[in-house]
Amino acid sequence: MPKERTAVGITPEQVPLLGKLRVYFIHDSSACGLYRAYLPCLSLRETGLAQALSYNDDLEACSHNPFLPPQARLSRIYLEMQAERVRQSIQWADVVVFQRMGTDEGLRMAKLARSLGKAVVHESDDMCEAIEPDNPAYWFWKQESHLGAYRESFRMADLVTTTNERLAEFYQRSYGTKAIVLPNMLDYGAQRWMGVDYSKGPGVIVGWMGSESHIGDISILRELVPWLLGEFPQTTFEFCGFVPEWAVGLDRVCGKRGDIRKVPTMTAKWDIGLAPINDVPFNVIGKSDIKAWEYALAGIVTLASDLPPYHGSLVHGSTGMLAKWNDVDDWKRKLRELISRPFLRQRLVANARDWVVKHRTSRGNVGLYFRTYADLVRK
Repeated sequence: MPKERTAVGITPEQVPLLGKLRVYFIHDSSACGLYRAYLPCLSLRETGLAQALSYNDDLEACSHNPFLPPQARLSRIYLEMQAERVRQSIQWADVVVFQRMGTDEGLRMAKLARSLGKAVVHESDDMCEAIEPDNPAYWFWKQESHLGAYRESFRMADLVTTTNERLAEFYQRSYGTKAIVLPNMLDYGAQRWMGVDYSKGPGVIVGWMGSESHIGDISILRELVPWLLGEFPQTTFEFCGFVPEWAVGLDRVCGKRGDIRKVPTMTAKWDIGLAPINDVPFNVIGKSDIKAWEYALAGIVTLASDLPPYHGSLVHGSTGMLAKWNDVDDWKRKLRELISRPFLRQRLVANARDWVVKHRTSRGNVGLYFRTYADLVRK
């Protein structure tokens, strides 16, 4: 028995499934897909606790098919090959994890899994029912065809997994299916984190990381960034991911775009990472604290909105700092303190990094994934 299996709290009833349980993850290519499906898949596979496949594996197998020329990989034959590969993976699995289904095709695959007697898990980490109009995905989720498939996928699942207790309670109350929390985990120890130089430069770099879906949340930066650059001439500001129009062309402001897996490299020189969110149900109920822990592993201290997603794990003055979500003067005060006190930044980062390494790594919590899926098969 591999060494990793001895410290995950597996019950005697679950032991016969060690190394035999087969889990298939169907997910998208977003950060949500990475953290909520692909990393659990890799952790189960690498520790040997379960046999695990992901949608990424199927796409790679189709893309490298020697009989399929590169120009045909978006053709009908490729799409049919891809669908057939997914069907074969569903037939192979004991448990099928669907990440945030919102299409008829996804729902058909879930129904196929049910018809074959597979345990079906719906993984959802957003409160799509309360999405804000300024979110680019608003019109997608407001279409009844998508929202209808999304709602039905909750009702037909054997289990719903999500990121926090607030969202789990909402799902269970709304759809009647049991919902549990599998916290967001990070792949600490992977090359993308370990093979990076995190040493900081003489100036202070403040940054924000996120997609266009946060366009409403970063409205506070429109006043905060120009103030920051005027108040501290040795400071620069960087956006990683989405760059708002108002920031384009500002002196000492730059934007970086790239694969989510390259985030450690793109943010390695930052000193302070901002995590503003607005006080709306989509955030307060639906969001998690993942950004603070991505920052921590890269040696970046977090300044976040003082709202429920960051309460508990991010302790003000210990593992980061919190500011009133809609009070720009409070953000200025906290930023001034962090910029002027480098030793405070170092202490907060050390504490935060220690916490995430102890509590929020996918390898360290692989037993939680295994037990969750093994319980479904035993039932």
